[in-house]
Amino acid sequence: MNLKTIFKIQSLIFFVNGTMLIFFTTSFLEMANFTMTPNLVSLGQVFGCAAYTLGIISFRTPDIAGDAIKDYGKLFFLGQVFFGLMIGWHLFTGVSSGPTPAINLAINIIFGTLFLMYSKD
Repeated sequence: MNLKTIFKIQSLIFFVNGTMLIFFTTSFLEMANFTMTPNLVSLGQVFGCAAYTLGIISFRTPDIAGDAIKDYGKLFFLGQVFFGLMIGWHLFTGVSSGPTPAINLAINIIFGTLFLMYSKD
């Protein structure tokens, strides 16, 4: 495995989450034990668009970064840390629970570790 492959796989995860948030908003967020409202559906769909955008950025980064790919890997590691801390906090405080945040936390830990390992000089 190499950093380029990690970016491409990461983009697929973003696209899956984005699809779930845009087209299956209620199901996806109810699996995290959120109480659904029309406003939360709208917000979830906006976050789905953001996930698609991150997916596109992640997919294209290896082709654009060139020799700076390891630096981009370190940035993506930091992003994984921030997302992981937020999801962990939500689980810890009981704001969310269930499979959606637990699986996403695991994915963040795995990809954060991979980005860190493969971005070392």
